[in-house]
Amino acid sequence: MQDRAIANIGRIYLSKLGFNSPFELYTQNMFPGENYKMILITFALTDSEAGISCTFKDIDIEIASEKNYLKYAYRKGSANGGDITFTTKFSGDEKKLKTIVHKQFPNILNKINSQDYPKEFEILKAVEASLSENYSRILSELNELYSNLDRTEKTKTGLSFLFRFSEETKYIGDFEIFKNAVSYSGTEGKAVKYETTSKGENSICSVCLKERPELHGFASPFKFYTVDKRGFASNFFKRECSWKNYPICPECGTLLEFGKKYIENNFKRYFYGKSYYLIPKLIVEDQTELEKVLHMINKYNDSSYGQTEKKIEDTFFEYISKKENYFNLDLLFFEEDATTKAIKIKLMIEEIFPSRFKKIFSEIPCLVNENIIYKEIFKNKNNEYDDLRFNFGILKKYFENSFYDIIYRIFTGEKISASMVYDSIMNVIRKNYKEKISGNKNWGILEAVMALEYFHKLGIIETDKNYKYEVQMEQINETKSSYDIEKLNKFIVENKGLFDCDYKAGLFSLGMLVRVVLDIQNVNLNNTPFEKALRGLNLNYEILTRVYTEAIAKISQYMNFYAYGNLKEFVNEYFVKTSYQLKTVPNSEISFYFTAGLEMGNKFKNKKENN
Repeated sequence: MQDRAIANIGRIYLSKLGFNSPFELYTQNMFPGENYKMILITFALTDSEAGISCTFKDIDIEIASEKNYLKYAYRKGSANGGDITFTTKFSGDEKKLKTIVHKQFPNILNKINSQDYPKEFEILKAVEASLSENYSRILSELNELYSNLDRTEKTKTGLSFLFRFSEETKYIGDFEIFKNAVSYSGTEGKAVKYETTSKGENSICSVCLKERPELHGFASPFKFYTVDKRGFASNFFKRECSWKNYPICPECGTLLEFGKKYIENNFKRYFYGKSYYLIPKLIVEDQTELEKVLHMINKYNDSSYGQTEKKIEDTFFEYISKKENYFNLDLLFFEEDATTKAIKIKLMIEEIFPSRFKKIFSEIPCLVNENIIYKEIFKNKNNEYDDLRFNFGILKKYFENSFYDIIYRIFTGEKISASMVYDSIMNVIRKNYKEKISGNKNWGILEAVMALEYFHKLGIIETDKNYKYEVQMEQINETKSSYDIEKLNKFIVENKGLFDCDYKAGLFSLGMLVRVVLDIQNVNLNNTPFEKALRGLNLNYEILTRVYTEAIAKISQYMNFYAYGNLKEFVNEYFVKTSYQLKTVPNSEISFYFTAGLEMGNKFKNKKENN
């Protein structure tokens, strides 16, 4: 259970923080780990026998940070009702000020008992009157100050109040009313949501598994289910009964609150543009061992390992893969609403051991990278040839729309649909092919082959493991031939994950044959009109049958009947004789293997032919 792991982390976090009161415990730092601007609406107050008098003074600004955030008493509230106190995040929108004036002030003054907090009640009544009286002026000065902030400062700005008396200055956090409001939100508030109270008694807590006198219904830190829509709560859709779905005692609610805070501050990471939280768990719960795991992960965060400006995002998982299997990790992928900051969980992968990380990010990539076809592919800044190396960025390139599903299947080992893989790859390659006609030479077919090979070696895509490639054609005099068929045969044998049936070798070789035609036309005509026959790489059995016939005719036209005899013989043996099988093969798969041969075919030319 994720929440039990989060509570264990919260227990460690709280023991190190040493908070003195519930208020300190539940007050939130608006922008953790950063210094930011706090805009202060400032009032001058006088306490006399006639009562409290209040005058709007000015709009001030000061630096808020980890050291002083408590005095602002900020705690996130709801999107419509405002935050728990008058302190809020500010982005220049008048709506924030309106919410404070027209909703929050009346709500707080109506709820509190003037006899319990007589002085504070009187102060807030006086401030409310001055705020309403000077609203236009306050708004004008607020907008003027905010507009003068630079762009960076505007992204991290808060709004609060400052009260200046003759002998002292008070912030929101100095008022008992607001301290209690923050504390209530952090404890009892976990039983109140959507204007509904969900509280149980004398039942088992879902986290500590002990019977508790009081249980809350809205205390789960990351919502794995929801009660904001009808049908998700038990007992005939009653929200007040949601505590029965997931009862959490106040003590565990506090641990969850701070476990979540620790994770948000320390274990929020990004994987190729996708945000995720890291939740470590031990096989056998032990606080000392858990502290070691937290320290180990933070050690990576604090070191220069992986902290370069443009780092490879796989490196963190490689770091984890070197550890022993005494713990595992949950990965919670999410998207955050830019306005409300609420998170929407996109993917949850549970109990991933370091050994699985090792297989995914170390062992299988090393096997893939060893393939000679990825050696010396592109030139670096020093004009030297570098190898193509596998990383998850290659997968994201072809599976952007299904990246979460690809991540899930890779981590869990679930099979992936071969037709979906070929469809996704060919959609990208066809797009690149169209751009290539406009001058972009990078189709990305070699990276696509690498992605497919990764899936095969990981064992998550179906392959005919009983297939054995056999050389069926007789070898002709290779010394006078344009193509090195022996090298082609070796390539097919060494890449048995890609070539698990004869027709795939046939499609690949047909692509090689068409490459011959395009190269000849390019040399003789400085153009490649035969490309029109390829239909933008939207190919099927009937189209390729015609392409084969026309390609043979073009080679005879430009060269002679006997030119490229060994390649034509290979195509005849593996494409022509197996082409009947293609009637039931998906078009995207047909297109992929043909395109692979089209782009990679020149690798099998003899040196003389290449020259």
